[in-house]
Amino acid sequence: PNGCNTTASSAVLAIVKAFDGKLEGVKVGILAGTGPVGRRIARLLARQGAEVTIGSRTTDRAQLAAQQISEALNHRVVGCSNQDLIDNHPGTDVVVAAGAAGARLLTKEEQAKFPNLKVLIDANAVPPAGIELVEPTDKDRLRDGVRCWGALGIGGTKMKIQRKAIQELFTSNTQVLDAEEIFELALTI
Repeated sequence: PNGCNTTASSAVLAIVKAFDGKLEGVKVGILAGTGPVGRRIARLLARQGAEVTIGSRTTDRAQLAAQQISEALNHRVVGCSNQDLIDNHPGTDVVVAAGAAGARLLTKEEQAKFPNLKVLIDANAVPPAGIELVEPTDKDRLRDGVRCWGALGIGGTKMKIQRKAIQELFTSNTQVLDAEEIFELALTI
């Protein structure tokens, strides 16, 4: 299995658990969401009924990724710049930072722009944190009333998912496990 599939599945599993499995109408913003992890998170969440907005450094890249996911799933996904997502989407319930190592995507001050914020997930373990104040080891840690997961916090679950996926591959030599199949395995953990 590709590492981005297990990372995305782990992040989405944390969100599913935070909302007791009911993602219909949950508003999710994915900063730096045009890379492999961000796209997979967007796709998996959209399949669960979440309202997904993908951010990127450039609006064009985000809109293209959102359009591709929307067309594949027949479920609307929105694309905008990272800054537009931060400045103009106050109803967001969940923010995921899926950016490159060492890139700060969301400051503490910017977090205040999301009054409905319930979950923060930072997939980056290299300083500085992608989301200020989320520590790499956070695993469902409550910070200012927001449930936080850092890269190592989702990483433990990622490794369990990866082990389960590898075990599954030994049951048949014709299987292909993409993000959706791996997420289904994650739900059984």
